[in-house]
Amino acid sequence: MKITLSLIALGAVLTGCASEANESMRKDTSGNYASTAKYNAMEREEFQAAMQAGLRDFDVRLTSLEAQAQKLGPDAMEEYFGDLEQLKEERQEFAAELEKHNTMLADEWRDHREDVADQYVELRESLDDTYDEVVEEG
Repeated sequence: MKITLSLIALGAVLTGCASEANESMRKDTSGNYASTAKYNAMEREEFQAAMQAGLRDFDVRLTSLEAQAQKLGPDAMEEYFGDLEQLKEERQEFAAELEKHNTMLADEWRDHREDVADQYVELRESLDDTYDEVVEEG
């Protein structure tokens, strides 16, 4: 659980600014996202803030990916649009799960926290996979 929770870093600090969002897209030497690498998510408010920051990071990265695909040409755009609906669906599922998680009682919340963190990591990995595919097509 500690490993998963350690993946949720600096999210409470992020404000959604583009420069900060760009910073959050970088990974540390362990491969963790900068926005989630150093976070100790033991408090509910901090965890929720980190997950919200993660959604903002995802949105900025998705927008950045579209711009990158446009620069790389039609094959990259085809790859981007081929994965776009799936990425949006995964994002929507995560946002719904996070909202559900935010309304849970304290004991339920603690038990479910790691599942939410894991779902966020899966969301970001899906986006990274698409990014790699788009760049490869370009």
